Amino acid sequence: MIPRTEVYADTLATARQIVNSTGVKIRVANYGLDSCNDQGDPPYQGTVVATFDRPMDQARALAVAERYQQQLIKSGWSPEGAGVSHSTVSLTKSGYLLQLDAVWLPAEGIDPIGAFNLFGPCEQIDGITSLMEANAVGGDIAALLQ
Repeated sequence: MIPRTEVYADTLATARQIVNSTGVKIRVANYGLDSCNDQGDPPYQGTVVATFDRPMDQARALAVAERYQQQLIKSGWSPEGAGVSHSTVSLTKSGYLLQLDAVWLPAEGIDPIGAFNLFGPCEQIDGITSLMEANAVGGDIAALLQ
């Protein structure tokens, strides 16, 4: 079993690598644990869901996503093993899966945002034996990513 503090530290470090590699300006970011199966049972994985500003223009937003993808590939991320996704960018590195969406259509009066979802490796986490316990872990980490 891996300590939950180690899962948190590793997931946070990986999210920081994404921010540092791309220069993305995070608006909101949350850390949590999620089940690796549909039943909510172990194993669990550290997750980060973050939003960021993106250009209003769809073509520019796609260009930004492409730039982020190239910057992440230069820092060791790969499209290999990312599977099929509806995300603009899907990459993997060291057991982590990153799905980045940069082309959401904004609602009227709402600034356009992009988002990334980071999913860590599935692991038996010390002290986490149920989805209820997993859901009690987490919180706002936006300040830790800047």
